[in-house]
Amino acid sequence: MNRNQLIILLHLVFWIQNFFRNIAFSWHYELTEIICDQMLIASLCYINYFYLFPYILKKNKLNYYLLWILVFVGGFTCIYTIWTFTLPYLFDVPDIKENWRIIAVSFNISFLYGAMSSGSRLAVDWTSNEKRNRELILQKTKSQIQNMKSNINIPFMLDTLSHAEALAIESPQQAAESIMALSNVLRYGLYESDLAMVNVEREIEVIRDYITLQNNVDTNVQLTLEISNLKTNTSVPPNILLRFISLWKTEFKNTSVGINFIHIEGGKNSLVLKIAIESQQEHLLQLKTQLFAFSNENFTIEYPNEDNYLCLKITNLTP
Repeated sequence: MNRNQLIILLHLVFWIQNFFRNIAFSWHYELTEIICDQMLIASLCYINYFYLFPYILKKNKLNYYLLWILVFVGGFTCIYTIWTFTLPYLFDVPDIKENWRIIAVSFNISFLYGAMSSGSRLAVDWTSNEKRNRELILQKTKSQIQNMKSNINIPFMLDTLSHAEALAIESPQQAAESIMALSNVLRYGLYESDLAMVNVEREIEVIRDYITLQNNVDTNVQLTLEISNLKTNTSVPPNILLRFISLWKTEFKNTSVGINFIHIEGGKNSLVLKIAIESQQEHLLQLKTQLFAFSNENFTIEYPNEDNYLCLKITNLTP
């Protein structure tokens, strides 16, 4: 039984017990009168359930809840009072003498059925929101894991852990530093990659950890980071610089040897990352395709330029 079927069943149980309770304790009423009475009450309750109370919940302001009391409680009291006074004309029942008592009873009944219909609607919305929140949390977790996988390749992570394991006996301090650096890189990809912008200093901090790990794992290629004219209050899309370096390292790991200098230069509303490298054009096209898959039109890739660098230029940056 799904959730909607359970809700319908609970409503049916409520009205069935309500109907038989009226039959048992309202012996002076006829069956037809009881049926009409319950149909009127049910109609008012479901107007509140489907239309009035959802509107009040959407607004979620005190004056709207006061409006609900005025509209539903006041309206229910008036309608049910009029219905009660018309009973002698519709059915064979004694004429009603105590007018004030009928109004008071109608007022009390309005709160009873108002609480029932509003409370059941509130319970349904709460369970729906809880289910939606769980789905969103699950979806966000999957998205974060996918971001982490796309930003840092799994072979790099496994190589780093293997290197740390090898260092654990000979140099526990270096092993711990490698694990902490890897943790910083992975945490950045997991928790901050879904932000619109991050401070460039935070991105560079993670890049330094990544370079340290790469230099420890792959001794054939040593990466050196150089920074110039960088405005520290600049914000960049998260992972764009780190992803560029990571993809470059993955694509050219078999062709790159020696020392590779990575330059990050700040400009007016722009940022340029340059890597000196010699490689084949098809590798560069593949790198460009992968970069476009995770970013937007606010960056360009150039190779070669006048200094024979592979360049990533990010534009339209705001301090």
